[in-house]
Amino acid sequence: MANNNSNGGQQWSDAHCAELTRLLAGGMIYREIAATLNFQFGTSYSKNAIVGKVQRLGLTAPEKPKAPPYVRKPKKSTANTGRHLIVDRIVRANGNSNAMRVIKTVEMEQYRLHCVEIEPRNVSLIDLESGDCRYPTSADAPFLFCGHPKQEGSSYCTPHRFLTSEKPRVPVYRFVGRDAA
Repeated sequence: MANNNSNGGQQWSDAHCAELTRLLAGGMIYREIAATLNFQFGTSYSKNAIVGKVQRLGLTAPEKPKAPPYVRKPKKSTANTGRHLIVDRIVRANGNSNAMRVIKTVEMEQYRLHCVEIEPRNVSLIDLESGDCRYPTSADAPFLFCGHPKQEGSSYCTPHRFLTSEKPRVPVYRFVGRDAA
């Protein structure tokens, strides 16, 4: 009957077993032990042959030091820095269903409320009158507003209206026509 051992039917000699025991006690992994034994003795032991022989001899590998448990770094607190973060989530339809899935979450620094052209009056919500600009000048409590006279048809004075208004984006469509053949 043919011998189907991966090491070509080689028998483990006492020298091989002694070297295996020494290398295992030295902390080598099974693949490295197989390569070392094959180089030293001219054998063709596989990693699995080493594992099997270690089990048959009743040897145990030395305990490897465990890595310290992973500790998450705390998120940066924005409470004392005076910065405000906006979380923007990019979502996409999930296959043929109506479910949406988040592709990427981006944190961006929110711009401070400001206006360089005029000095706001910093009016509280209670003191705000119907003709006053409602542009918020502070994001922290107490909430204060600009308070200058607002522009006709707007909730803001002229400088704040231009600061907050954005021109509508016109989509650009490209026509791809076929060449006349």
